[in-house]
Amino acid sequence: MPQININFNTKNPFSAKLRTAEFTLAVENWPGEKTQPADLSRKQILDAAVKVKNQDYVSAITVADRITSLNAYSPVETATEIFEKSEKMPIVCISGKNSSKNRVLSLLRQAETLNLKNILAVTGDLYVSKKKGAALKYMDSVDIISIAKEFNSNIFAGAVVNPFKYNAPDLYSQYFKLVKKIHAGADFIVTQAGWDMGKFQELQWFLAMREINVPVIARLYMPSSEKIDNLDIEIFPGVSISKIYASTLQREKKINYQQAVATHLRRISLMAAGCHLMGYSGIQIVGIEDTQLIEMTLKRISETVENNISWKDWLQEWNDFHNNTRIAPENHNYYIFKNLLQAEFQTYSQKNAEVQKADILSPSFVDRIKYSIGKIFGLDKFPTITYPLKAIIYGCLFCNNCSLKENFYICGKECPKGLASGPCGGTNLNGNCENGKNLCLFHKKYILATWNKEIYKLESQNE
Repeated sequence: MPQININFNTKNPFSAKLRTAEFTLAVENWPGEKTQPADLSRKQILDAAVKVKNQDYVSAITVADRITSLNAYSPVETATEIFEKSEKMPIVCISGKNSSKNRVLSLLRQAETLNLKNILAVTGDLYVSKKKGAALKYMDSVDIISIAKEFNSNIFAGAVVNPFKYNAPDLYSQYFKLVKKIHAGADFIVTQAGWDMGKFQELQWFLAMREINVPVIARLYMPSSEKIDNLDIEIFPGVSISKIYASTLQREKKINYQQAVATHLRRISLMAAGCHLMGYSGIQIVGIEDTQLIEMTLKRISETVENNISWKDWLQEWNDFHNNTRIAPENHNYYIFKNLLQAEFQTYSQKNAEVQKADILSPSFVDRIKYSIGKIFGLDKFPTITYPLKAIIYGCLFCNNCSLKENFYICGKECPKGLASGPCGGTNLNGNCENGKNLCLFHKKYILATWNKEIYKLESQNE
């Protein structure tokens, strides 16, 4: 790694702004793949660092880790160069994809040596190997946060949540896991990126209802022209929109490039203003590939937020801008609260935020049988004695790390990422795993928990 001159007394403006409730902006990019020379692969993210150096309202650049590819440059090494060029403390993502405790600790040691103080724990997208039978190991983001805090309690650690879920099992499972991340030591929260402002408000109301006072950053997406061309109902794995909204974005793009950019700027600046009014501590912009557009976007966002528009006026502008076009996917419309995005209800209160009842779903016949047999015969105990029965019923591989009881007698090996603390954000609209083959383990676990009136167990660190 090249020698870099860094002022090691540099403060951490990102954490300082969150702790003083000053609205802040961050830009997200990734280091690129090793198929290109480092200077060429990192050019985009380093050019962005130069652009934001003198912009006081930008407090950090987030460096992604192992996006789509494992053959990527180190987020820590890239963050170090960003630190030098921007003089802003970066946020280093640590992905669980093909990670281990040793890899996490190695990145943390490098970051500490280079005086990098912010990390963001992410699970990572599902990697599909072309080799038959090959599977990657994933480290749960809850474990990454725990390891980071044990390594150095002063690390400013972030957690990710995907609020863009439209069925109760997936949505509540996201929030229950978020609680575990906070218990593990998360200092701030970053959302997945989406366009449904009702879901952004829903997350804030959920946190207020649970009396969780942790700063939240809204991740906002500025899609490239190519991304819009290929846009379907899914923006990212696990984040969906309506077909009509996808078509609207594609129509905007076909008019002409300049008008499409102007429309996107208006949309993202309105979203930033709305998030500010909802109580978000800041926003993180993802998707911009043109460094000139980064500067233009950040300036427009800053001006819109500083206009101090009222909640009612903002809501009117947001609805008029979209002509009340539905953003949420068709036939999927579960929200925890009524009265979201209403002029009378900007912030959460017990009186205003009426919780919508979710249907109590019945587990499948197979899951009920597995649960009943496992509970009656105590198949989580005496592994040697119960192994034959576990092998027949659950396909048990005798892994010596049995989580049957914690998973309501669903084998934890059903999750292709091997997650134990809760789901990743990649489930589709029907609750199927990111691999598209079967219902997510944690979707089924939620259904079994509600069926047994034991939903409280889903927030337990041991469940």
